[in-house]
Amino acid sequence: MVAARFAWLLYWLGYSQIKVMIGRTHIPFEMSPSGSIRLPTSSRRPQAVITCDELISQFSCSTTKFIDVRTYREYSGEITGYSYIKTGGRIPHFEFDPLDGIYGEIDGNLTWQELQGYLELMRQRSPNYRQYKRLIYMCGTGWRASLAVLFADELSLADTLTVLDSGWYEWSERFRNSSCTPP
Repeated sequence: MVAARFAWLLYWLGYSQIKVMIGRTHIPFEMSPSGSIRLPTSSRRPQAVITCDELISQFSCSTTKFIDVRTYREYSGEITGYSYIKTGGRIPHFEFDPLDGIYGEIDGNLTWQELQGYLELMRQRSPNYRQYKRLIYMCGTGWRASLAVLFADELSLADTLTVLDSGWYEWSERFRNSSCTPP
């Protein structure tokens, strides 16, 4: 989970060919004399993250595909998947990902063969995604969607890949139970 979020952060900052590696590897970043890593202070891919407020304006865009990578039980509202998320449900316009929450099953104990298998599964089950210019992924809080974006980038599924920051967690708190629910 942490590796996916960190890899997505690097993606957002503009690093190319980000991969979640298995095992230890050399870190190709500039190190300061104190040993800390120096990262850029501004994003080279600001479009890689979208807030709930910004999302509303994207609903009318016909070149954008909205993908919910949670499990079907979360998507249907049967469960929230988190002890701290009060309400279940889904965001309008987001379609259920046919991989049925597979990103939540991926952990740091993967073999290279398993990783390749997940990529092939995504390739097989998301071929029509290439017709869209932008894919916006969401999950409960953002880490599964971050992993989905990294896989989609590896498969070149769209020109612009985006994670809904805070996902269903923020959306449900801000819009689900208020009078300002967007269309």
